[in-house]
Amino acid sequence: MPREEAKQVCWRPKQALTECVMKTKCFQEMGEVEPCIAASECYQERKNWVLCKCNVMNPRYRLRGNPYDVGSADQKKIEARNERIARRMAEENGFDLGSKK
Repeated sequence: MPREEAKQVCWRPKQALTECVMKTKCFQEMGEVEPCIAASECYQERKNWVLCKCNVMNPRYRLRGNPYDVGSADQKKIEARNERIARRMAEENGFDLGSKK
């Protein structure tokens, strides 16, 4: 089985910001991210990403978890689906990972 890449800190807000910027009219016309990242359509996504990065160094959130590094319901469903597929493939190859329900 291929080794999974470790997820970076704040990858969910970064992914949301990237997707938002790619949908903007500015990106469609220019094809560049930097001039379009300040688009007002992506204000909330940019704010969440910045706050997530700021909270990385905050000791209060080391035990509690970063409140801005959470996935949407859709992202959580996709991750759960990918985990089920990986578990099924491992079982087909003869690995017993145990069942989580």
